[in-house]
Amino acid sequence: MYRAMLGRDTYRLDGPIEHAPSRAARLELRRGARIRGQAFRGLLASVNTVCGEAEAAAVMARLHEDIRWTLQRDLSGTGWYPIQFYAAIHDAVRAVTGGGLTLCRRLGREARKHDARGVYHFVLRFGSPEAAARHADKILALYTDGPMVQVGSVERGDGIASVCFEYTNASGYDENLWQDVLGSMEVIFEMTGASGVHILCHEGGTKDWMRGEVRWSTRPII
Repeated sequence: MYRAMLGRDTYRLDGPIEHAPSRAARLELRRGARIRGQAFRGLLASVNTVCGEAEAAAVMARLHEDIRWTLQRDLSGTGWYPIQFYAAIHDAVRAVTGGGLTLCRRLGREARKHDARGVYHFVLRFGSPEAAARHADKILALYTDGPMVQVGSVERGDGIASVCFEYTNASGYDENLWQDVLGSMEVIFEMTGASGVHILCHEGGTKDWMRGEVRWSTRPII
């Protein structure tokens, strides 16, 4: 459950309406993807770790008051929130630090590392990067509602394994969020024991879709 504001319309989703938003406002909110509260907690923790406490405080202060209110007072780990809130954090981080897309990717990595009780234990059930690739849709559903992912067959050759993937229906995503996604994917594959993980974006990665490839080493670690 969360509060949001569009213009002068303040309301609570999945709860009683305090001031009914306009029809256009309701349609706008439905149009975007949603992301689970636990992902916000991981991102905020990663901002604190990577950027420092002072910068993290400046990022929070830069956010719109309604987003800040939700993050500080009304954030549920299992709740669903607009992807625009998550994007606003990345925008604020870049504005405060002057960092670029590399920083967004690093924040995505650190965010998944912080979530040891969530995605970590879930992914370990698969036991291998190949199994994780087959169940990519289940992993995606841990945190997001709306986007879909399709994964091809794992190919092997010359000490390298690779698999192609395609995300679609990711309304509200931008290049910052896709870099966050790529960083998260790197950690998820590393959790399954993959080494030398390298993820490429071949197409898209700026709006609501992306095609790419995951590569990892199959050579034994000596």
